Amino acid sequence: MKQSLFRKLTNQILAKQELSGEILDLGGEKKSGYHGFFKGDFKITVANLDPQPQPDLLIDLEKIPWLIADGRYDAILLINVLEHLYDFKKVLAEALRILKEKGEVIAVVPFLFYLHPSPRDYFRFTSLALEKLFIESGFKEIEIKEVGSGALSCVFNLLHRFFPEFLIGITGKICIFLDDVLKTLAVLLNRKYSGKEYPLGYFLRAKKL
Repeated sequence: MKQSLFRKLTNQILAKQELSGEILDLGGEKKSGYHGFFKGDFKITVANLDPQPQPDLLIDLEKIPWLIADGRYDAILLINVLEHLYDFKKVLAEALRILKEKGEVIAVVPFLFYLHPSPRDYFRFTSLALEKLFIESGFKEIEIKEVGSGALSCVFNLLHRFFPEFLIGITGKICIFLDDVLKTLAVLLNRKYSGKEYPLGYFLRAKKL
């Protein structure tokens, strides 16, 4: 299966994250493989509305409240899920409720990305929107970073499905390199281009304090 540049860069970021204790993956799938990138001693429970990927908990995330006790989990994962939830504010409030004190949420969202209904695709979030959303939902110590950036990387990410699989890896690396060249040229030529205007998506980590 072809992996987008956004997915590959996401996995690189997840590989630097450490988890511990009981983790709830909201809207995830075990077959996606990203659970294996996290470091630490933890157990992941998958919650999903779709019975096909055989989740541990069969839950419609937008039917609030969930039948989960307060303060049940040490961390919650929202990996490419928020854009599929129309009532995402209610979902974040419920996620906060079932987190333990000092528990964390780890989220990934696409930005410059094609439509990918699962079963629906509603939103794209800027970093400013994510920060405000999580603050208003009661989270603290919010960390947000781009998952890839640059005009050429974004174009490649949008078109990667047209590339033969054997070319995807090297082409992605070339686009990242050329974006770095553009960033350097922009500084030398005094042009308004940092690459951050073209984020593939965002990674977020926040705490319940």
